[in-house]
Parts: sequence; C-alpha cells; structure tokens
Amino acid sequence: MICQEHMAELADIFPGASCIAEAGIEYILLPNAELPVGCSPTHVDLLLCPAGRDGYPSRLFAAQVVQTRVQRNWHQTSVIAGRTWVVFSWRVNQTDLNPVQILSAHLEALR
Repeated sequence: MICQEHMAELADIFPGASCIAEAGIEYILLPNAELPVGCSPTHVDLLLCPAGRDGYPSRLFAAQVVQTRVQRNWHQTSVIAGRTWVVFSWRVNQTDLNPVQILSAHLEALR
C-alpha cells in the first residue's frame, strides 16, 4: 500500500498525482509529467507501478513512446485502468526505495 506521505511528496512534484488500483496492483498516475531534458515529448502521462510486475521489481508506463538521447526498448503495451500504456525495459534495484526514489531511478533511464 502506498502511504499518504509518499503520495503527498509525489503530488508536490507532480500535481494531480493519484492512486489507481486494478487487479490487486496499486499504481500511481502522474498526469502530464515533465520529462527529463532531451525527451520528446516534453510532457506525458506516466503510470508508476512501484511493486513487482511482468518479472520486474517495478515498472514505469507512459501514455506514448518517448524519444530520448539514448533509445530505449519500448516493447510492450498494456491496458491498465482502461488506457493503453507502453513500457521500456529497465530494471531498478529498489532495495528499500520509496515510490519517489523508484520513480527517479526510472526517469534516470530517460536522460
């Protein structure tokens, strides 16, 4: 369960952040999130799954493929909460990381 403190911290960084639960998995929706410099588009809806899914300890989904300086392997689409999302291969070693730190580690891959 995502604690209120972490959601408040995310909402400070990403206004409109909210929790979504589907099929027993909690996600964090980050609408119109600003992406790191060099990404195209510069803003996109993101969906963070801070728990294990698809064989990864966490996942960061995007509403569309993001072009970055170093191309990522955008290879999978998923329908979550009635929307289609894409995701790239990236594994975060998240021992004792909170959702904000997990998100930061995923965003680092887009730099």
